[in-house]
Amino acid sequence: MADTTMDPAAVQAAGTAAEGLSNQVSGYQPQLAQAAGEAAGGVPKTATASSVQSNGGAWSQAIGKLAATMDQQGMNLVTCSQRQSGTESTVAGSLRAIQTG
Repeated sequence: MADTTMDPAAVQAAGTAAEGLSNQVSGYQPQLAQAAGEAAGGVPKTATASSVQSNGGAWSQAIGKLAATMDQQGMNLVTCSQRQSGTESTVAGSLRAIQTG
């Protein structure tokens, strides 16, 4: 049978890593905007320029949403690990009280 216990420290580390990755992902937005601007600038006043700018905006929104979702999931994992640790401490305290009572 597989071990199904949760390691709060490992879950917290995963959450912290997800939050950090979120920051890295969102860091690509300025680079994308610059690249789209440069590409559109190469063919000014054309449908291609408009399309490049539009696609750049769509990608920027997608990256922003991905970063926000990753950040939220990271925070959820950290909160989960903290609650699990708190529950384990409470249960351990209750068991000690029963043993000494």
